[in-house]
Amino acid sequence: MDVKSLIESFKTELTCSICLDYFTDPVTVKCSHNFCRECLLQCMRGAGDTLTCPECRQLIQISNLVPNLNLQKLSMAGKTIGPHLLQSIVTLTTCEQHWEKEKFFCEEDQKLLCESCSITQEHKDHRILPLHSVIAEGKGI
Repeated sequence: MDVKSLIESFKTELTCSICLDYFTDPVTVKCSHNFCRECLLQCMRGAGDTLTCPECRQLIQISNLVPNLNLQKLSMAGKTIGPHLLQSIVTLTTCEQHWEKEKFFCEEDQKLLCESCSITQEHKDHRILPLHSVIAEGKGI
């Protein structure tokens, strides 16, 4: 696995599948999936009496949510080091399709893009940012 894939995999593991951001106050449900506590509670507000896991659809009892302190610590670390990791791979990344340097970041897809990829139909309605501005803002990947 290349460095870019490792970093993307690292962020995916530290990201809530509901809000698509780093976990905040993560909880683990009975089926072993993790979510931000507030994200799960927001889902409950629209679901009435029953809540199902957004990942596998198993029933969730709010009283059985288990705080995941280790995941919280890892998420905070990931959020902190993310911009530094991104900076370190900027010089290493080349688009596999066009063989151009990846100079842009797609916020919707959370991925690096070359100039050719940034103007495709796939990213037409996405917010594409210059990579240097993403790094300067400390958004990470």
